[in-house]
Amino acid sequence: MKAKLLILFFVIAIVGIGGVFYLKNYYSYTTNAEKIEDTQVTIDQTVGLISEEREKFQTYEGQVISATRLPLMPDTTKTDKLILHFWASWCDPCINEIPELITYLKRHSEEIKSGSIKVVIVSVDYEQGAIEKFLKSFPDLNAPLYLQLWDPEGFLQKSFNIDRLPSTIIVHKNPIDDKGKLVERYMAVVNWKLMP
Repeated sequence: MKAKLLILFFVIAIVGIGGVFYLKNYYSYTTNAEKIEDTQVTIDQTVGLISEEREKFQTYEGQVISATRLPLMPDTTKTDKLILHFWASWCDPCINEIPELITYLKRHSEEIKSGSIKVVIVSVDYEQGAIEKFLKSFPDLNAPLYLQLWDPEGFLQKSFNIDRLPSTIIVHKNPIDDKGKLVERYMAVVNWKLMP
């Protein structure tokens, strides 16, 4: 009897430890975002992908993205920065990050209104009801200045190789370093207070 209990204890311990390592790798709880180098994706390419594949996405209300919503997409002649932010209502780090993201977006509201910065906030939730419940806690996330996409099939998530949440991709019109880098990828909670 004691041997069976001991074996059961070890099995539970191993499964528990494995689960902790899996979750630690899948959901990044770091406050300093890990920058991951990316290919030279341009704003034009990103806009093209979303525009061409818009039938794969829905609004947070569960409606197919219509052509009338696409004016919220970047105008590549005047957009300097495109922010793609991936989140889900079941992701604790996402929930913790949202207030800082909202503060950042409010701080840059004039640039967002002018079109210099465009923001696409992508929910990868499985159920539309979860998004509705989440937005009751964070109604500013549903502001008409941002393009909100619900990507229940994970098309954008796969297209941008997003393998953990939250994740943020910032695509710049002009290089941000002397090597011509256009894209910043953050596969973790971003410290939005430090973002320019």
